Amino acid sequence: MVNAVKYTQPRGHIHVEASRDTARDQVRIRVRDNGPGIPPEELPRVFEMFEQCRHGSERAPGGLGLGLALVRQLVQMHGGEVEARSTGVAGEGSEFVVLLPALAPVEEGGVRGVGAAVAPLVLVVDDVPDSAETLGLLIETLGYAVARALDGPEALEKIRRLRPRVVLLDLGLPGMSGWAVADQAHLTLREPPRFVAISGYALPAHRAATLERGFSAHLAKLVEVDMLERTLRRLAPLASAAPRTDAA
Repeated sequence: MVNAVKYTQPRGHIHVEASRDTARDQVRIRVRDNGPGIPPEELPRVFEMFEQCRHGSERAPGGLGLGLALVRQLVQMHGGEVEARSTGVAGEGSEFVVLLPALAPVEEGGVRGVGAAVAPLVLVVDDVPDSAETLGLLIETLGYAVARALDGPEALEKIRRLRPRVVLLDLGLPGMSGWAVADQAHLTLREPPRFVAISGYALPAHRAATLERGFSAHLAKLVEVDMLERTLRRLAPLASAAPRTDAA
């Protein structure tokens, strides 16, 4: 949907449809626009990391080429699949189709799952808005509440005000580095959050350096979904709400 909005011209059209395929017991979601489209030869690569399509001679404006890769990962995590379709003709646009397993309906008065517990809060700190947004969306799908900050001072303000359980912290922030953010939090807070370093440098020496500075974990960019989930589950386990008992 974000890409459809980004590439569709003013007064263009975006259609979102959802339907249930009872034969295959799936839900089908379609997002279609009438923007510039995707060259057919690039369709096989649109879900790869760092891939950005060219429209004519221009590269896609902004972004890191991560959004569609994360879409595919999230859809696959839920047992589904996603497909991109386009003729590459300007004005005919693109269509993305997501297929997900359908859930059985909940009977009236029934409850699906174990109940709604208060999700631990994770603060994502990255100076690249697209990175902060996509990583935050991924963490939300894992069951956590998410806040975001785009620089060191904003991160410290939100750490003090929101008291997140875990902070995923880009070490290479401009101005006030991630190292400085973690140091300030450890010096000024009685109960600082658990810090997870996010860095393009992830050799054993780099990991040892962050652990010595009080970080609880060190993840390499781009963050692997399985490793991220294991790290969050270890540092901030998701607690199920206890069954509610009504007073007699």
